[in-house]
Amino acid sequence: MKHRRLHFLFQPINLKPMNIKKCIASIFLIAFYCTSHPSKALGVAAGPSVGIAGFYSSFDANIPGKDKITISNCAVPIGMFLMLDAFLYIRFDILFVPDWYKLPNDRDAKFFKHITVPITLGISLLDTIRPHCGIIFQKSFLDDDLSNKINFVKEYKEHATGYLLGVGLDLGNFLIDLDFKGSFSSIPKSNINHLEDYNPKQIILKVGYNLVGLMKG
Repeated sequence: MKHRRLHFLFQPINLKPMNIKKCIASIFLIAFYCTSHPSKALGVAAGPSVGIAGFYSSFDANIPGKDKITISNCAVPIGMFLMLDAFLYIRFDILFVPDWYKLPNDRDAKFFKHITVPITLGISLLDTIRPHCGIIFQKSFLDDDLSNKINFVKEYKEHATGYLLGVGLDLGNFLIDLDFKGSFSSIPKSNINHLEDYNPKQIILKVGYNLVGLMKG
């Protein structure tokens, strides 16, 4: 089987009239909310992200996986965030994520790139602690010779969108957030020639700086 080079680019989106109406309505709803609720925080955020998912499997069908193999990665989300002030705060992030993955049975790390948009809803306790939960959308840009790992990467892209559970800590103008990211569904083992299903998981630490607080100061 010849090696193929994959080019993952934006795919054309088939927008139906009903979907267009929903998108327009959502934009107006967000715009109205932003104008009626002052910003609590607006600034920059960055920090490390580490993969913690593991599975009992092997990419080589001829070698049964008897030991636990971990797909490890180290990423650095970098971007902007906006928090809107209300009884329940809502936070939007737009992050660019350089990501280094180490796949099983592969000596070399692969470099991927993502755009992620976490949207979280939470409550501020004593203006310091912020438990929150939400969803995270991800668009991946993958361009690598992945050989027999093609199915895995394709499936991983389709399961990148997931949920967030975490807690934040406000220290002056600094906002620290520690989140657990999980996928809504697992990648079926039959689709990637594994002995077990695979569910991507992440631990994400973000440190943000509130530019609104800086301007007020």
